[in-house]
Amino acid sequence: MGILALGLNLAAFNAEAYRAAIQSIPVAHGDASTALGLNAFQRILYVILPQALVIATPVLITNGIGIFQQSALVALISVEELMYQGRYIATQTFRPIETLSTVALIYFMVSFPVSQLVTYVERRFKRLTN
Repeated sequence: MGILALGLNLAAFNAEAYRAAIQSIPVAHGDASTALGLNAFQRILYVILPQALVIATPVLITNGIGIFQQSALVALISVEELMYQGRYIATQTFRPIETLSTVALIYFMVSFPVSQLVTYVERRFKRLTN
């Protein structure tokens, strides 16, 4: 149930990212593709979507980081993920500080490189659009 809730939440945020990216494409680009003789499907496939993906990619990657970090919330309803396992090990070994610090370090070791990737992708896309 928790996985479904997180999945639906992520889907809603990603849909909003796609919608905003598509709406940010200037209308003139669609008009120009019509002037070139592209039909509606070709206009969307070759003109609108590639530009929208460039705009939406940093938001989508950031949403991925967020869902990874929010996965700790489903540990509250006994879904066996990283935080759940950390609590289980801490209970079995009676070493909560070391165990939960390790779990926090794992979250950081996964999230930080991905956030650096977001920064790199944003800079790269900014250079492409300028």
